[in-house]
Amino acid sequence: MKWNTDIMKIVAIALVITLVLSLFVRYVMFKRGVLGSAAGNTEDEQMAEQIKSDEVILIEEPEKEISAPGSEFDEADFEEKVKPYACVQIEKVCTVTSDDGKGNLDMEYTKFYVSDVNLKNRYDKTRDFSEAVGINFFDEEKAKEIGFSDAFGFSYESCENASELFNNIRNSSGFDADLTDVTYDEEKYSFNKEESYNFNGDCNILHMLLDGTDYDKLLQSNCYYTLSEEKDGAKYPSMFTAVVQYMKDGKTITKTVYLGIHFYYEERSDDCNNGKDGNVPCPTCGETDGCKDDCIGACCK
Repeated sequence: MKWNTDIMKIVAIALVITLVLSLFVRYVMFKRGVLGSAAGNTEDEQMAEQIKSDEVILIEEPEKEISAPGSEFDEADFEEKVKPYACVQIEKVCTVTSDDGKGNLDMEYTKFYVSDVNLKNRYDKTRDFSEAVGINFFDEEKAKEIGFSDAFGFSYESCENASELFNNIRNSSGFDADLTDVTYDEEKYSFNKEESYNFNGDCNILHMLLDGTDYDKLLQSNCYYTLSEEKDGAKYPSMFTAVVQYMKDGKTITKTVYLGIHFYYEERSDDCNNGKDGNVPCPTCGETDGCKDDCIGACCK
């Protein structure tokens, strides 16, 4: 599969995630009575249910149960399991949303970076979609290639394995609190079946989002991560999210940062047709009789 085709899928997923995040933030604020009328108002309840319904439409995939939600994950086991992965995909999306409470909502993507890193061969493909996306448009021609360090603030050259890259990327992005000092978010799971954990420690990203900001009232400041579950039952933090929300001049301003990290095995260097004898599976998609249509290995780019 060509890079452009693959990157479009990654961008689409990141867009959906940020939109669903926006819906969830509004859903929570409706429940708390911050948006709309007092709690218990029928219109507010209908709006909350519509937001939940919209989220299902956006995802467009069957609901799946997470095994043992709330059981957290084994950090030491996770670090050992991801070390063999040579390739890492990273998405970082920052948004600012303004809501005047009268039905006028504006969302701006201030940062939208997508990177594909091969640690073994020491190369990356990093693109900036900040000017290419909006709440009502997408123009790939406005996307541009940038350096990895320009997008994420450090060089992956010093990282010996995927575990080290994982820790560097989350720390440099401000999600630097202890991964094990967290509280399970039951409300998030009941909303969209995502297993999320709120950081109990202080994440620097929240200070970064509020630094130099003048506001009338701070509504919320929250930082959490969401676990993904592999086929073997192993869990790892694949999404980090930070949200700050405040009132200013009668408007509700919401700033969010989403950081997605995904691991995969190094793609095969030879032609995948060599694996049609059934003995040489593609290390990216696992198929032996030719690659899957959505294979993202270099053999299909």
